[in-house]
Amino acid sequence: MPSGALASVNWGFEETTYQTKSASINKTFGRGSKITGLERNNNLTLVYGLGDREAAVNQELTFQGTFSVETVMSDPWAFQSFLGDYFPAADSSTGKQSTTLNGIHAIGATTLTVLDSTGFVATDIIRIVGNTANTYEIRKVVSAPTGLTILIDKPLYFAHGTGLAVDELGGTAPTYYYHVFRNPNAIKLNTLTIQNTIDITADMQTNLLGCIPTSTSISASVGSLVPVTYDFMFGKEDPENSPAFVAQVASTYNAYSFAYGNLYLPGSAATPLAAVQSCDITITPNLELIYGLGSRNASTYSEQAYDYSISASMFFQDKNDFQALFMNGTTTYPITGPGSTVAENGLVLHFNDGTNSIVYSFGGVKIDTTNMGQDPTMPIMEDVSLKARNLTIYARNTTLTSP
Repeated sequence: MPSGALASVNWGFEETTYQTKSASINKTFGRGSKITGLERNNNLTLVYGLGDREAAVNQELTFQGTFSVETVMSDPWAFQSFLGDYFPAADSSTGKQSTTLNGIHAIGATTLTVLDSTGFVATDIIRIVGNTANTYEIRKVVSAPTGLTILIDKPLYFAHGTGLAVDELGGTAPTYYYHVFRNPNAIKLNTLTIQNTIDITADMQTNLLGCIPTSTSISASVGSLVPVTYDFMFGKEDPENSPAFVAQVASTYNAYSFAYGNLYLPGSAATPLAAVQSCDITITPNLELIYGLGSRNASTYSEQAYDYSISASMFFQDKNDFQALFMNGTTTYPITGPGSTVAENGLVLHFNDGTNSIVYSFGGVKIDTTNMGQDPTMPIMEDVSLKARNLTIYARNTTLTSP
């Protein structure tokens, strides 16, 4: 009797046509992947007529399936499945030896604090290349130019143009690359082919076609690894008739735990919040399968409004951490109660295992609700829920291009 130890789940992007099997099913969702749900639905309906106490017809309608996989956060490539826009790092030979800050005046300063936590340290020197919006490249250089300083201490915010390289350079060759995932309003998501194989006497293999994300959740809590759950739905399936077993694609990245994470609120804060016990992110693209006359399979899908929700829990230590932010979007007392408007902030959840890093950078953030129960036998906890308008994810690793 087979178990999950004899199964695999790999995936690839459908490069050309919706529901056309990917030619490169060569990616893993991450370390420790397990399928937590694979459900198919024929949407049966019973048809009764006059004189019938028992149904005269049992009729199938639309075909639809749902698929859920849980993994430990490690590989970043599936982020593109729900954000849709991916700027790969590429090795550009231009300016690798430069020790000047070309284009620094284009962003209005000769001394600049760049907010970054994607792997740089405060003593690193970088150069910014470019002089117009969306054309900056961030590069490490060998020595500091006279009179110009760039301080790196917190999560990075910069406009990244299509096709630009983002390298960290040490000497003449790139060491680390930055992969940027974001969701411009105009982008259309690439659908996935998810392949599930079970190794039995006659192997079973099926391809779930046209997979679209319904929800992605990331959860970091003290004492635990960081699980990521990807939920998809699909409207077509293509089983293999005589398959050969396909092994699980291996992850080459470390698994992230709570100990590698820090939460910054506001995102520009110099230091992370202390004593955070948990932070949970839910990303909901709000996609819908579309069916038409002539087929039980979905014919396309509709993209609707994104929803980014965040919740956090921490030991209460400072009224400036959450309370002032909730009232009016500032981190400083005194406050006079709920403001007529609440200022937006950034929020950053940053993971760094000492080699690689993944940074979730939210913009347009406000605290929606707060809860602070108080028990004489327990420390006081602050629980908050937040909403954000946009999200960019930065992944730093030694991989030049995604598999």
